Amino acid sequence: MEIQDIQKSYESNLLAKVIVNALPYVGGPLNVLLTHKWTQIQQQRVDDLLEKISAELAELKETAISKSILESEAFYDFIYQIANHAIESRCKEKRTAYARIIKSAIIQDKSIFDLEDIVRQVAQTQEKDLLYLKFIKSMFENNENVTGAALSSKMSNHQYSPIDAEIQLYRFENLGMLDHARNSLNGRGKISFQKLPLFDEIVSYLGL
Repeated sequence: MEIQDIQKSYESNLLAKVIVNALPYVGGPLNVLLTHKWTQIQQQRVDDLLEKISAELAELKETAISKSILESEAFYDFIYQIANHAIESRCKEKRTAYARIIKSAIIQDKSIFDLEDIVRQVAQTQEKDLLYLKFIKSMFENNENVTGAALSSKMSNHQYSPIDAEIQLYRFENLGMLDHARNSLNGRGKISFQKLPLFDEIVSYLGL
């Protein structure tokens, strides 16, 4: 991209300019360099997504692909949403999920309407969420009781309290991945959570 093009793009983005100008020691030619760096990061994320999509579809036979899906308006919207989400996040696991979700769409493993919900849930997942999910997955695999206290103990190196961990478990519950017994009389940090089918689905898409 030419410097003139970068400058034009930057000047047209008023919000970006206001934010950059508010940062200490950033101004003049440095604004252009910073904008160029952002453009590079976005391109790297797009390239990574394309590589992951190619890897997922490499062994897929043409007969397995639904051409009606590929030519549909819903699929266009679906890809557009994924592209924007992929650019917005630094988490490579989420780009892995998006590539696998696209595969599910074109082989009609699930309907696009259902997959759009999963895309939104993946988009809401942050790096800290991925860390928690890995530990929770391990606990379920080992048939351990998943509570805030138990999860906090497992993650002792990260210094999350039982209440911190329980709040995170409630977050996953709100996303439809976990549930807990409503008649529980356990105190804070001791409420036991169970996984719902969506938990395994999301974890599988993310490759955790």
